[in-house]
Amino acid sequence: MVDSLLWFSLLSLLSVVMLMLTLYVLDFDLLSPIIATQSSLTIAGILCSIMVNRWKLPMHGDTILILITVQMVMTAGALYVAYCLHDNQTIPMKVDNQLHTINDVYIPVYRQVMMWVLLFVIVGLAGHEMYTLAAKVGNRNGILGIASSIRPYIMAESSTVQLSRWMAYYQILVQQLTYISLFAFIQRVVCKRWQWSNLSYLIPLLFFFPFVYLTTGRILIITLVIFIFTVTGHALYRKYDGYEYAKKLFTTAGVSFLSFFLLFIIVGTLFGKGVSADKSAFEILAHYAGISLSAFDVILHYQLPDSTLIGQTLFVGPYGNLNTLGFALPKPSIFLFFTYFNNIDTNVYTALMRYYHDFSFIGMYLFALLIILIYSILYYTCRQRNNILLILAYATFVYPLYLFYVDDRIFIDFFGSQIVYVIVLQYILIKLLYKQKS
Repeated sequence: MVDSLLWFSLLSLLSVVMLMLTLYVLDFDLLSPIIATQSSLTIAGILCSIMVNRWKLPMHGDTILILITVQMVMTAGALYVAYCLHDNQTIPMKVDNQLHTINDVYIPVYRQVMMWVLLFVIVGLAGHEMYTLAAKVGNRNGILGIASSIRPYIMAESSTVQLSRWMAYYQILVQQLTYISLFAFIQRVVCKRWQWSNLSYLIPLLFFFPFVYLTTGRILIITLVIFIFTVTGHALYRKYDGYEYAKKLFTTAGVSFLSFFLLFIIVGTLFGKGVSADKSAFEILAHYAGISLSAFDVILHYQLPDSTLIGQTLFVGPYGNLNTLGFALPKPSIFLFFTYFNNIDTNVYTALMRYYHDFSFIGMYLFALLIILIYSILYYTCRQRNNILLILAYATFVYPLYLFYVDDRIFIDFFGSQIVYVIVLQYILIKLLYKQKS
């Protein structure tokens, strides 16, 4: 494992240097999309460097070259967009009007109460479905046994236990109602004087966390923390300049990371995947955020069978939608095969693996470049237009960049009808719930 340690150490060093240089060029703007992907690679590399000997993780020089060059291509694309669009006055803006619209947003109390009632009903319906399914698979521990008893069946591809389509709709509703309330809370706290009544905007979290437990997964916790960080960052950008903005943003990032780590461990414990005698909190984080780099290395040095479908691992959503419409097409799975190391396994291989598997090396580089270009354009458009729906949508959909070196979430989560439902729902909720006052 000496060679692997050397390569992981080199990857960590190069990624840290690239991250620092990019931050300097971008005036330490932590919100930039390219910083998200670079941070993902840096954290993964450091975690693997620490755990390489314990887990006997493989890594080779050619894999390091690919990881670094992909990130360099993405960085070049992001910096080009930043050069073209950063503070670009040619983009039409209604600055004063839009700023007041965002800063003065609030939800009247009676509308908040209606929202809480709706959340209560949704969580109740979801809880009933999950409790019934858990009982069918042998749960005898009541509500507290739902997640641990049903998760193995949900995660098993061949399992006959299936969630209804309503659970997906429940998740979208609970998530977006919570986001709408948190968005208003952040604007009131950052841009206005503190009022204790602002705490009412946090009440949806009392429904959100129980729903997270019912889903038996931690992805909603990750997306929540990233959403809060992104929306807070945009609010800080409108209020502060220069060094003060960077300082506030770095503080927010630190608090966000600590909150994520704490919630990640707590939720994992509820699902039976928490700290134990043979697994520390750090090892849990390393397994989730770092081991995919070694899995990607294994894929690059293993002769995979050629894809039998166009976009076999990426276009799962479109294939499913077409089959729903009556087309007799194959049904590819979002789940990948497992790779085993020293007493540890994984079936996540970074986002790059899916691009490489379906469209070769050239496609991998092109997909990575296209993704960062789109996100960068959206990011600077949000900063300059200060539109509520744009910022809300961007903050909702930016999380795949922070998970870029864990697995692809862009095509899995967004390349289907769900993204349309979310954007339409956000627009409706903004119109129904938000009002402005000075």
